[in-house]
Amino acid sequence: MISLIEAAQENHSGQNDNQNEQAVRDGNLVTANGTAHLEFAKEVLSALDAYPADYIENYYKFFKLGFMEVMKNTSK
Repeated sequence: MISLIEAAQENHSGQNDNQNEQAVRDGNLVTANGTAHLEFAKEVLSALDAYPADYIENYYKFFKLGFMEVMKNTSK
């Protein structure tokens, strides 16, 4: 299977701008790959300043790692 960059060849002009991250934010612009729904939501909530940063981070960890892992790490 070829990558999208290989398929686009010379028509892909932003290869040097690519970031190896699940989700990225530049100001209020947020983008993510197709498997990064949690990371995307985290960045959107942060961009909107919807909740305090620590609340957003804890919410993200809860759904990313699961209840047992979060509880194990918070009890230390």
